[in-house]
Amino acid sequence: MQQGRIVEIDFAKGVLISLMVLFHLPHVTGCGQACSQFVYAFHMSGFLVISGFLTSPLLSNRKFLQRVKHLFLPYVLFQVLYLVGLGLAGEALGSSNQFNLSVPTFVDTIVTHPKGTYWYLHTLILCLCVWCGFCKMGLNTFVTLILSGTVLYILSLLIEGLSWYNSMYFLIGAGIRHAGGEIKITIPPTWLAIIPIPLIAIFSDTLSRATIPGVCLTLLVLSLLWKIGGCKDVAKICDFFAWLGKNSLAIVLFSPIFTVGAKFIQPFFSFDSTHLLWLFISLVLVIFLCMLGAWLSDKICLSRLLIGKQMYSHL
Repeated sequence: MQQGRIVEIDFAKGVLISLMVLFHLPHVTGCGQACSQFVYAFHMSGFLVISGFLTSPLLSNRKFLQRVKHLFLPYVLFQVLYLVGLGLAGEALGSSNQFNLSVPTFVDTIVTHPKGTYWYLHTLILCLCVWCGFCKMGLNTFVTLILSGTVLYILSLLIEGLSWYNSMYFLIGAGIRHAGGEIKITIPPTWLAIIPIPLIAIFSDTLSRATIPGVCLTLLVLSLLWKIGGCKDVAKICDFFAWLGKNSLAIVLFSPIFTVGAKFIQPFFSFDSTHLLWLFISLVLVIFLCMLGAWLSDKICLSRLLIGKQMYSHL
């Protein structure tokens, strides 16, 4: 990992993780198909590019094992909690995900079919193992990318929960880091990204992160977020989203539990036919509960056990 934090990267992570929460709220996933398709084409793929870049290719064996452990333990714990919640209350909450509580299905889901946003951690663990394994061979960046991409493609054929195109986004960021590049130079910040972004959204027949337009959209959105994140005119807003970015792991871990529960408060906002007020309140509430969960995890030392450090970062 890098020694110092890059504010623009934290800002981008904060914006992307907020979009992840917003578009996993029950009402959003059920309507606004065009808007959902647009956001889904770049929000988690952008996160994977950043994750790849922040992965050091020079991890020692000890640090590599620690890194995998500190991804695997929270993944298993929170995936199990999420699955238990789905099994006990999924139907009552109107969740689209249902789960049969049995040991074989638990194991199968955790190993090959992650549910909720925990697929991101599942993908990250596999990418990290493959990428760092080839990095230790001391090969050049191009060969390392080819070998890693080939193995991840084969794994994607064997593991249904691993999408090859998601792995490629990780490799984009990891490749930049391995080659000694700077992500803000390779993907330069510019306001000009505002121009092609809507054009891609309008003229792409099938917009998803598994397509070339999706790749272009992801890189253009990152370019625009770098630019906004470094803008001093909105420094307070940028600082807030950078804070969310620093706490993105906590949001990934806790948000699936709270976004499903947000359905409970929807009837209280029936007076708003646009549902915008409910969406805003739910977004704020879910993020607040995620931060509270991270803070409590630190207080009871669960964070140290799971990720080896404090989970909550102050504003």
